[in-house]
Amino acid sequence: MAQITTYFTSSSGGGISGSGAAGEVAFFTASTVLDSDSNLAWDDTNRRLSLNGPNTVGSTLVIAGDGNTDATSAIDVRTSLTYGDITVFKVYDNGRIDSQVLSSTGTGSRKNVSIGIDAGLNITSGQQNTLIGEFAGSAISTGSSNTYIGALAGSNSSGFGSSGSDNTVVGYGSLRSTGSSSNNTVVGSNSGVIGASNQSIVPSTCVYIGRAIKSGATSGTVSNEIVIGANVTGAGSNTTTIGTSCDSCFISGNVVPELGMSIPDGTNITFDDGTGTKIGTNAAEKFAFWNATPNVQPTSSITSVTPVHGSGTSVKEDSKYNGYDLGQIVAALQRVGILA
Repeated sequence: MAQITTYFTSSSGGGISGSGAAGEVAFFTASTVLDSDSNLAWDDTNRRLSLNGPNTVGSTLVIAGDGNTDATSAIDVRTSLTYGDITVFKVYDNGRIDSQVLSSTGTGSRKNVSIGIDAGLNITSGQQNTLIGEFAGSAISTGSSNTYIGALAGSNSSGFGSSGSDNTVVGYGSLRSTGSSSNNTVVGSNSGVIGASNQSIVPSTCVYIGRAIKSGATSGTVSNEIVIGANVTGAGSNTTTIGTSCDSCFISGNVVPELGMSIPDGTNITFDDGTGTKIGTNAAEKFAFWNATPNVQPTSSITSVTPVHGSGTSVKEDSKYNGYDLGQIVAALQRVGILA
């Protein structure tokens, strides 16, 4: 490239000397000496400025790392945009939003931070959202105080318009729901509501922990649903499901099912064969079978049944019933705790 030497003469008789090249920005290297550098370029036709990077990527301002001339890894910074009371600073990667910060002091969208391609791109008036990952929180329009971490977390393939607030979601593709989904906690990839057929539900105050957790609801609102495990489908509102796709379930600690507990037909309850399992821990607890009125543990003081005398076989203490005498039957009932 041809060198251009330019001399400036001031009214005081001093001169400015130096050389440069077409398309390069001139700068002083001494009080009266101008120079230029190919890493600081200006395209006057297209109004583009390039610092330490190529000037051919089509961006208004290109800032590249030291010695970096790869257009695909250059940092393209575009000017801040202001509309209404929203100020947006966006960083683009090859034409797509790579990260953005939306903030203002007005009453609309403010104090939102999003990092990732098209993260939070549909926010219109939502506030105080933190969104990290490609398309994270992209379903949000007016919702506030949400935290979505993970690519596609809080997104929705069928559109956007979420006004839900106070959701905390960590995991790829989790809680992909529109509507007013609020106060939910989701940890795990593809958990909460996944797939187009499951995105129409609106969870509220639900907890989903584990991989590929799905709500038991198929449409409408589901609330107070807790699902923990892997590849597990919940049972809908006001239920707790713990297990895996292999239909095993382990619960540690006290469980208080205020609404009752239903065990599906054909489901077995298996107890450990080591120390065993107690049903009831003291004699004052009431217990019953087959819809009988629950009673405390029977003792020898219970009211005796008056025998009906008549013809038949006399019963003695050592009489056998299917190989057992009365003493053995009483001892067996006492051993398992039905009799004291």
